[in-house]
Amino acid sequence: MSFVKRLTLLSTQHLRRENLPLLIKGNERYFGFCPALLQRFVEPDRENVANIKRKQIEEQNKVLEIQRKSELDNAKAQVSTSDVSVPVIKSEKTGYNELEESFSPFRYVYPEFLPDPKLEWRNRIREKMERIDMLKRRSNIEIPEFYVGTIMKVSVSDKYAIGKTNEFLGICIERGGCGLRAFFTLRNVIDGQGVEIRYEMYNPIIQSIQVIRLEKRLDECLRYLRDCPLEYSTFPMNMQPELKNPDALVPINTTLVSF
Repeated sequence: MSFVKRLTLLSTQHLRRENLPLLIKGNERYFGFCPALLQRFVEPDRENVANIKRKQIEEQNKVLEIQRKSELDNAKAQVSTSDVSVPVIKSEKTGYNELEESFSPFRYVYPEFLPDPKLEWRNRIREKMERIDMLKRRSNIEIPEFYVGTIMKVSVSDKYAIGKTNEFLGICIERGGCGLRAFFTLRNVIDGQGVEIRYEMYNPIIQSIQVIRLEKRLDECLRYLRDCPLEYSTFPMNMQPELKNPDALVPINTTLVSF
């Protein structure tokens, strides 16, 4: 069949979409002059492909949520069948039991172990491999509990520094990231100039992380200290660690900052 005869079929109602590749094959150059034909047949196919991909992503997310819930149910069953008696009492407000509430604080102590908040960036294999590397790193270096507002001292290896190490003390103004991309930022005032250093939590050049004063702030981010007087960000570099009862609650600093 010649191209002219094939082209006449487009005006009829008997042309099926599955016959379109046979019509285009070998005559691609002619379709460059027929944008209406491409818009009629090709554009709807692109929309269908996008819808199919969107549905596949939604189905994968549903499967991931079901697997996570099943893992949590298995953990509950193991605890219930063990010799240790764990009280399970349903809460009237939330409907969750006390077992889940006992594990809820860990999401704030170790937020980097949580899945990526963006669903399109999640990957179970990558997350599992990253958590294995994170646990290995934690076996070599102690990463203590800290929050935004905690005063910390970090020692890193620096081949250009005296003694091949460099230390910095400051207040944690930001903490974010997940997996091996977790980070935190320290701020201090040195010689009247505000200095901020951002550390990758699982960077192998970090030698030690020490908590000087463990406390929280009411805000999740303290970047506004850049616009505040320097007295709110000034801490002596020789500040000694403060002793704290490990069973006590983490204190909350309610200092009001004036701009």
